[in-house]
Amino acid sequence: MRSGIDGTVVAAPDFTGQPVGTTSFTDSAGRAWTLAAGAAITDRIVRFEGEVPEWPPKWSTSEKDAWTPIMAAGILRRLGQGAKPLASALRRRIPSYKPLAYWPMEEGASSAQASSPIAGVGPLRLSNVTWAQANTLASSDPLPVLAASTGQLPVMMGRVPAPSTSLTSWSVQWMYRLDTLPTTRWTFMRVLSTGGTVREWLIQFGSTTNGLSSRIIAKDDDGNTLSTQDIATGADIFNRWQRVNFTVAQQGANVKFGIVWTDVGGDPGGVYFTTPGTIGRPTAVASPADGYASALNGLALGHLSVWPTDSTAAYVNAVDAWAGETAGARMRRLTQEEGVLLSIVGTRTTRCPWGPRVRPRCSTCCASAPRPTAGSSARPWPDVS
Repeated sequence: MRSGIDGTVVAAPDFTGQPVGTTSFTDSAGRAWTLAAGAAITDRIVRFEGEVPEWPPKWSTSEKDAWTPIMAAGILRRLGQGAKPLASALRRRIPSYKPLAYWPMEEGASSAQASSPIAGVGPLRLSNVTWAQANTLASSDPLPVLAASTGQLPVMMGRVPAPSTSLTSWSVQWMYRLDTLPTTRWTFMRVLSTGGTVREWLIQFGSTTNGLSSRIIAKDDDGNTLSTQDIATGADIFNRWQRVNFTVAQQGANVKFGIVWTDVGGDPGGVYFTTPGTIGRPTAVASPADGYASALNGLALGHLSVWPTDSTAAYVNAVDAWAGETAGARMRRLTQEEGVLLSIVGTRTTRCPWGPRVRPRCSTCCASAPRPTAGSSARPWPDVS
């Protein structure tokens, strides 16, 4: 302690340098210190201080031995009782950008449809899938996987409410993973629209590696094909999590449409086309009319959203669970989202970077923390995604 800014030292106690049992001493500034009210100088290092929630007595069958097993926990256990776990990184992030419709598809194993957190949006119907099966996307809770059986193909349908104003562009985004390259080109998303030239969009995928290209087909109200565009896609859109962004925008007298694939943690790649007409608005996202082919069994889907614009940052950073975010920045972001006051000592931007969802690790001060394993379904630690 100094007398004013950069003034002379008026008190400088070093309690750690005093012998155990010391009751008074004089510091280097000549000030006397005396312990009072039961205080003591000790060399004890407290490794843990916790609360014991219960003391259940137990006895041996002979009743000659009695004991009480206890388990202690920190105060956060008591304070967190009854608190709902934080949602996944994508589920927390996407609704804040105000999509027209959004279905996380993070339902439990016994679900029959996917609910929406957006007011006025009905549930997404999705049949013949195994719910809560795909658990390798760090930014999401487990997602459904197509599981067609004989005569029962998976069918999906989600209705999109009308926007409050007319649109000059719109888009559909979703996450998927298919670990096997298809030997036939299949439709993996169908988008229905109204009020424009194109009434049905078929988005198909394939790989030039096995002689197939991806394709976008635009049809009118009578089912006539207005445009068929092949896209040379490689095997890198399979066997890893992908974010797809299908966009439609009015460009003069033409409809500009395109698609961008972005593998999680990687680079985007896409292409755009035009066809004469007007864009209308999206009314539904769906499977092929007759359902997903059984050849697509194992296809994981989730976080399907529809937007009143052809560009949104809703998935950015959240899609890889904020990997590389510093500890200070993560704490500040989460406390702002939860409305909790936070005080950080030091500079938050220079603190250790954290990994996605699971226990953080950096090369300097967290070297002993275990790395997240591939495919880990662990919840965030400590709820920090």
